[in-house]
Amino acid sequence: MASITSSGQNRQEKDILSINYLDSLCQIMSNEHRVNTARTIDDNENNEVPRDWYSQYLYKTYYAAEEQRIDVSEKQLKEGKLLRIGEGVLRWERVKVFGFGDEYNKPTEMSETEYYFLNGELVKISIFKGYTDYNAIPSNYWIVIRQLDLLCEKSKIVSRKAYWYSQLCDECVELYMREFDINENVLIQKAHTFYEKLKNK
Repeated sequence: MASITSSGQNRQEKDILSINYLDSLCQIMSNEHRVNTARTIDDNENNEVPRDWYSQYLYKTYYAAEEQRIDVSEKQLKEGKLLRIGEGVLRWERVKVFGFGDEYNKPTEMSETEYYFLNGELVKISIFKGYTDYNAIPSNYWIVIRQLDLLCEKSKIVSRKAYWYSQLCDECVELYMREFDINENVLIQKAHTFYEKLKNK
């Protein structure tokens, strides 16, 4: 974990940043990044965030016909620099409702993984998988997200959290681990590979 050392009254005071605090910082950064991206979909800062802002965010950031794209952002904190490296993909096809009528976008793949580093140390990996909820109107689809957070300390997973409809879901952790086919060592290695590439640019 990252630490801050400060002097006061002739003594050193060491403040260890807690896992939950770092998790909150990462979540705030993620939310700010997505909403800001969604606001500028139409290059109009005055637009309200659209109802399907997450699908629009995925489209603007990751939509690709063949390969995944990488997205990087940084936030300066009192504790240092928080780096977010995201990789994701959104693919869709144009289909007609029941084979006739107007065409609409049918997402066929939606996923995003975020890797967070604080001062060069991996602190969190978030995995998001989405599926389409047509809400009875296929042309107005929105994306329901299942989320798995892996909280790290010294490149080891020390805590896992799962979310369903943005609600904490303790019983979902193992389900998501199996369903998403999570290999923690591979994810940690990929995070460090991304970080090294960015650092050496």
